[in-house]
Amino acid sequence: MKRYLLAILVLLLGMHGFSQGINFEHGTWKEVLEKAQQSNKPIFVDVYTSWCGPCKKMSTEIFPLEKVGKIFNQGFICYKIDAEKGEGPDLKIRYNVAAFPTFLFVRPDGTLFYSKVGSCDTGSFISLAKNATKEFVNNRSAVLDQEYLAKKNDLRFVYGYLKNRDKAGIALQPYLDEYLKALPAEQRISSKNKQFYESISNTIKATDFAYQCLAESYLTAASKMGKVLTQACLERGIYASHREAVTNKDEKLLQQVVDIRNTIGWELYAVSASELYMGYYKQVEAYDKYVQYAIPFADSILLAATDSFFAQKDLEHEKLLTKINKDRLKQEQVLLKSQGTSFTKQGVANTLNRIANTIMLNISNTPHLQRALVFAQKAESLAPKDARIKSTQANLLYKMGNTKEAISKAQEALNVVAEADKEAQTAISSDMDKMKSGEKTWKN
Repeated sequence: MKRYLLAILVLLLGMHGFSQGINFEHGTWKEVLEKAQQSNKPIFVDVYTSWCGPCKKMSTEIFPLEKVGKIFNQGFICYKIDAEKGEGPDLKIRYNVAAFPTFLFVRPDGTLFYSKVGSCDTGSFISLAKNATKEFVNNRSAVLDQEYLAKKNDLRFVYGYLKNRDKAGIALQPYLDEYLKALPAEQRISSKNKQFYESISNTIKATDFAYQCLAESYLTAASKMGKVLTQACLERGIYASHREAVTNKDEKLLQQVVDIRNTIGWELYAVSASELYMGYYKQVEAYDKYVQYAIPFADSILLAATDSFFAQKDLEHEKLLTKINKDRLKQEQVLLKSQGTSFTKQGVANTLNRIANTIMLNISNTPHLQRALVFAQKAESLAPKDARIKSTQANLLYKMGNTKEAISKAQEALNVVAEADKEAQTAISSDMDKMKSGEKTWKN
């Protein structure tokens, strides 16, 4: 009887513990792995970001549910981590996370055996836990991994192996590249392989062989796998490889990305080579190289930003493209297809202002500052009531020694800043105080 009562007590305590939904561990990733090894439980990891709407929905609507907590607390060591803070960036790279939320299921030894990208309703989330549990118990992926070593030249087996990895949400690379290389060229892009491209669309890199296949056979890919998927893969591949180049400060990889970008037509990828160089050198803080691309790029925008150009701003993007000579587009009207440069007046003004402000903060060369002032003045003519643009002008004037004019322009900025924009008000006021007291408002 005592044993029975004890069992009932444990059950009641367990049910009480689950009433708060999922109980997430606190501590380091190493500590979570150690706890999983001690309990021989798999780890459930919610990889999120602070700005992700679906992540917040999962945290507020799904994770707190009692029935969700009962399954996850019983079956897993649960952990959540911000992909942009602390150990988050390292785990993001290690487990190939490219979108949020991503739910990882990791063995106690740290190997990933199941994953899913995107939010779920309650039923789907519970099913996810059950499927992950089955995979953990059956260890099917580990068995297949061993079998792959012996059968990697059997294309039929490898296709099935890729499907199983895909179903489990495990990364397909580098196995997909090896599979595609083994196929005859005409079979690489096919409706049969579409599912694999859908799975890697968020993680594909421009240096992948799978990417090369798409770039070389765009029309075939668009026909067999859909234009939207094909273009998304091409765009994201360049973005991912560019981001990797920045992270590793790898100029060789940057040049590879630019070379790949230059082989792709404007209808496939909108960001220019100049923008790729600018983005890289700005993020690695090599501003002497940044200006080598930023100033000619901004000059090309000045040439394109004509009244007749903006008169067409309400037309459909693709419709407008058909009316503009492609060669001129590559030269003077690069902004039209620029991902970072909207072809509205405000969009062009914002781009010019970003370049001018970056030069103001980081460059002391007088000719460069003079060009930046021209860019800021053009930006102001396109968006005359934009306080941030006026503030950039004020700071440029001040850095070039025109203090009285700078203070006057800063006051103009304060006069037009939105009442609700407290951040801008504070920044402009602070800069004006520094101008009056002779302090620097720039970094270098």
